[in-house]
Amino acid sequence: MAQAKSALAAGNFAEAKRLAKQAEKNLKAVEEAIEDLEEAKEEAEELKEEQEEKEREAKEEQEEKLKEEAEQEAERLEKEREKAEEDAHEAEEKLREAGNKDED
Repeated sequence: MAQAKSALAAGNFAEAKRLAKQAEKNLKAVEEAIEDLEEAKEEAEELKEEQEEKEREAKEEQEEKLKEEAEQEAERLEKEREKAEEDAHEAEEKLREAGNKDED
């Protein structure tokens, strides 16, 4: 732009006009580059937010899966405990019956 002003001051109107047009083209290119950069930043931010959301969802799913596994394990242990109690009760009855037979 400074060159265009110098050419204009020297009376070289054609050169001043050419330089002004070139400066305008350069300015448009810079503006487009800035817009592209802003769009790229916005897209990067959106992708970052999307990734964070997916990570949160994956963590929640993992926590839910672990909770379900813990509940299943608790149920399994409860069944084992009940079975052990039944077995112990049956063993006690057999001992009583055996004791009663010995007394007869």
